[in-house]
Amino acid sequence: MKNLLTLFLFAITLHGSSQVLYDVAKGQLGSSPYMLTSFNGKLFFYGIDSNNVDQAWYADVNNAPQSLNIKAFVGTAQANRFYENGLYAQDKMGICNGKLYTGMTSATSAKLYEYDGINPPVIAPGMASTNITSPRHIVSLNDKLYFGAFNNGAHDLWEYTPATGNTKKITNNAASTLIPRVLNTAVYNGKIYFHDKSLKFSQYDPVSGNISQPKINGSPFYPADIHVYNGKMYVKAHVAASMSLYEFDGTNFTALTTPPLDLDIYNSTGPYTGNTIIGYNGAIYYAARKYTDPKPVFELHKYDLGTKTVSKIVQGSGAQIILPNFFCEYGGRLFFQASDDVHGTELWCYDGINPPYIAAEITAGSQGSFPTELTVVDKTLFFAAINRNPNITGTELYKLYTPGLDVANIHFKGEATIYPNPTHDYTTLSITLQQPQTLHISITDAQGRVVYNIPARYYAAQQHSIQLPVAQLAAGVYQYAIYNSNILLASGKLVRE
Repeated sequence: MKNLLTLFLFAITLHGSSQVLYDVAKGQLGSSPYMLTSFNGKLFFYGIDSNNVDQAWYADVNNAPQSLNIKAFVGTAQANRFYENGLYAQDKMGICNGKLYTGMTSATSAKLYEYDGINPPVIAPGMASTNITSPRHIVSLNDKLYFGAFNNGAHDLWEYTPATGNTKKITNNAASTLIPRVLNTAVYNGKIYFHDKSLKFSQYDPVSGNISQPKINGSPFYPADIHVYNGKMYVKAHVAASMSLYEFDGTNFTALTTPPLDLDIYNSTGPYTGNTIIGYNGAIYYAARKYTDPKPVFELHKYDLGTKTVSKIVQGSGAQIILPNFFCEYGGRLFFQASDDVHGTELWCYDGINPPYIAAEITAGSQGSFPTELTVVDKTLFFAAINRNPNITGTELYKLYTPGLDVANIHFKGEATIYPNPTHDYTTLSITLQQPQTLHISITDAQGRVVYNIPARYYAAQQHSIQLPVAQLAAGVYQYAIYNSNILLASGKLVRE
């Protein structure tokens, strides 16, 4: 037991109090879980054990965490890690072809590890002999991984092919005294987007091999946050001396808000650049403040993509919802970190219609628990938060589950159907939704490789008939799957004759 993670796992009910579900060592500094990632129905994350060793762990919804024996820090106590977000986005481990990939967050000797969900993790093929270390912000595109990593003192964007173990340096930055230069990677329209060495918005086209900087009004810009929703990218962008929320279709930018506006949310070390905007039920939600307001504070705003209008979301009493960020959709509702004039920063919930409310108040009163890293695993919402109970200190791991938000109960009416099946040309996937949802659909082969993918898009509350082209596939048995965020809603077999 002494080698288990010093971590507290709590079950929380809406409007209820927290209850300790799993507690290895009460009163320890706190395990400071971070990089929460959903993989194979389990939660994977980094956290600190009772020996101050920061390493990778996994846990399912009901059982205690177990170590993956991938260490990030040894013999060094770490502070509550959410305060260290600074300029970095909420980071996650990478997933490619049914395997999990992760690298340590700061250790300069850290390698890229590969985990198949069954056997012990190993250094990814071909990576042990390289000087590529500390891979971060890992994303997957066309059976390849892309990430920022160090090599001989320089921090660059790298491409890695798991099937062959080959690596390719994409950018060519100078040595940077171990300061990361490639951040906030994202995939959109077959290209990789990231911050470059000057923190400008950049894109890499794997087909042409070209790197370019998309421009707004002829100028490169710094993206405070990016989010892909319904076939478009949404960017909080600094352009010259002003800031706006923009929609990007891969070629052109359209301003959705007008200055004077501030969209940057800061903590004690710098601006958050991840999970501060989200697409939900046909709208973009974000935090903003107007410099011209008598007492400007960041409040929850909504840009309706249908009516193209901006509105402010407030409580039923009209009170402000302050500093909303770390957005996550769970059970058809929007969850996020926020505060008001009475409570500290806690977990809030919004269904898109009724006024938002506090979903869980871990620290009663005005201090707040600052829930971060909201991640959905197996119909359960996990997050890191501070518990200020005298017997429980530091940032720990919590979970929220309520049957009323069970995705399977509210998103589908009956079953999704696919016909004809077997087929040799096209087949039609029919889905009936009780309420609007953002869904993405994929087809995988017998090895778990994605062979066809429909990116996340918004679907109205009605029946949908979606054609899936299978003529391009080899004869065999495939699996189709429908997801909302990381939640698997429905799946089944598809036979290509």
